[in-house]
Amino acid sequence: KCRQELETKADLTLYTTPIAMDDLDEVRAALGYDQINIFGGSYGTRASQVYLKRHPKSVRTITLQGVVPSGDYIPFDFARRAERALQGVIDDCIAEAACNAAFPHLRADLKTMLDRLLQGPVEVEMNAAVPTSPGSVPPPHMTKMKLSRDVAAEAIRYMLYGAGAATRIPLIIHQA
Repeated sequence: KCRQELETKADLTLYTTPIAMDDLDEVRAALGYDQINIFGGSYGTRASQVYLKRHPKSVRTITLQGVVPSGDYIPFDFARRAERALQGVIDDCIAEAACNAAFPHLRADLKTMLDRLLQGPVEVEMNAAVPTSPGSVPPPHMTKMKLSRDVAAEAIRYMLYGAGAATRIPLIIHQA
C-alpha cells in the first residue's frame, strides 16, 4: 500500500543503493576530493561495500562496524537478531553478581515494561538538553513526550549496537 502511494509521487526505481552510491561519488568529486575515508555501520556497511565496488579508486580507507551481509533482506531479521542480543545482555547481567543484585527481576521488569507499552503510548519525561560545545554539560531541560512500544523497542535495538550503550539496558528496563 505504501509503495503504491509513493509510486504516484516518485520513480521508486531510482531509490537504490547503487544509485545512491553513484550520487555520493558525484558529491565527492564536486567537493574536490580525490579519495574519501568511509565509515559504515549496519546498513552503512552494505552501502560502503557497494561504493567500494563501484568506485574503488575513490576510496582511501574503509571501516565497517556491524557488517550487514549483502545477501541479507533488511529489515527481515531485525526483530529476531535484536531479541537474541537483548537476551544476551540480560543473561550477562544475571551472570554478573553486581548487576544481578541491582536488577534481580530483569526478565520480569522487561515483560512488565513491554506489556504496559502494548496498552498504548505512555507519557515520559526526559532530558532534552543539548551540549553547546564538545564536553560541555548543559543544565537539564526536561520535556514530556509520548513513548510507544515500537519507539522503545527501536531505542533498545539501537543501544544493542555498542557494548557501552548495551550495558545501560538493564538500568533502563528497571527504571521503565
